[in-house]
This record gives sequence, C-alpha cells and structure tokens, in this order.
Amino acid sequence: MVIGSKVSSKRYIWLRVPRTATVAYGKIFFPDGNYEHTHSNYFYERDRYGELPAFSVVRNPYDRFVSSVKHIYKQQLVNGTSGKYKFTIPFTDTKTLYTFFETNLKVLRDIDNNVEHKRIFQTEDLSFVKMFFRLQKNFVGYSQVKVFKYEELEEFNYWIQTELGLDTGKVSILNSSSEELSHINFSSDEFKELTYKLFEEDYKFFGYVQH
Repeated sequence: MVIGSKVSSKRYIWLRVPRTATVAYGKIFFPDGNYEHTHSNYFYERDRYGELPAFSVVRNPYDRFVSSVKHIYKQQLVNGTSGKYKFTIPFTDTKTLYTFFETNLKVLRDIDNNVEHKRIFQTEDLSFVKMFFRLQKNFVGYSQVKVFKYEELEEFNYWIQTELGLDTGKVSILNSSSEELSHINFSSDEFKELTYKLFEEDYKFFGYVQH
C-alpha cells in the first residue's frame, strides 16, 4: 500500500512483513484503520502502484519464528479450526512440535512452491500459515526497498518522523502472543538450530547472527 509524505511530495510503498510490528505501525500510517492487511512482496506492490521507493521492517529470524508459531497457535484458539485456520500443527509438547518442523524442513523451506505442504498441514487453504514461513528476503530483499530492523525501531521511528512527517510518539507494539505456548521450550539449542536451517538465507542476507 502507498503512504504519502506530509513533508514532501514523495510517495512510498509500505511492505508488511508478518510479525514485525505491522499492526502497531498501521495505526500510525492509517489512524482510521482503513488499509489492506496484506503481506505482499515488492514486485506485486510495484505492479499495483508503479515504480515507487519502498520501506519495510525485518526481524531476527529466531525471534520472528517463535513469535510466528505463538501467533499461529493463538489465532487458531481464537478463531477455531475452520476456514483458513483449519490446519494441523502439533502444539502438544516441545519434542512433538520440534519433530514436526524438523521432519518437514525441506517443504517449509520452499513453502510457496512445494505442493507437499497441503498433505503436511492437512488442509487445502494455507493462506494464513504459509506467510510465516516465507523468507523475509522474498518480501523485501530488493534494492528499491529501504529496510529497517525490528531491533532498531528508534531508527525507523526517526525516519518516519523526518521523511513522512508522522508522529511515532504513541506507537506501541500490539497483537503480541508472548504468553502463548509457555509449555514449549523454544530456547533449546535444537530449536535455535532448526530456525537457522529454516531461515538461513534471511540470516545471511540481513546480517543476523545465529542464536
């Protein structure tokens, strides 16, 4: 979607990477909440709006993965197991969840192209789940996109204030799932190594260090 600057005539495409505070910043960019809650890559948005500069936020792959899994679990609890939430992920215990991801690692690394994901998640509609396994690089890893890091949001806030002329003083991180899945040990070495295997390209492309 496009955001116009209040201090210049510039227009920018805002690219929303899942689990990078997009809900919080959506309230800054669109106070009335009237915008598309979509997660598209740069070229999709460029084809819609033209050759505009773009900006986005990425996050440490490990923290984003943990946040994603907790969010997936939370949304299924809230919305039930129908429609796009009708999928299977074994959240029962640490070993079972880890084994699920490790066993299906090859498919998850190629979530957009591998048809096996329908069998693995036992669903025909992965519109909700698959976006959390898509590489951040595939959303925003292009020269036309100015990328900020979630871990350095002060820099992002300053850019918003100076380039877009918007007030970030009241920004607060919303839609948190930090309390979910407290019975799962995501801090184990196995889970950290699993995250690296899943998102190795993101670690390298954005300069993140493996946990």
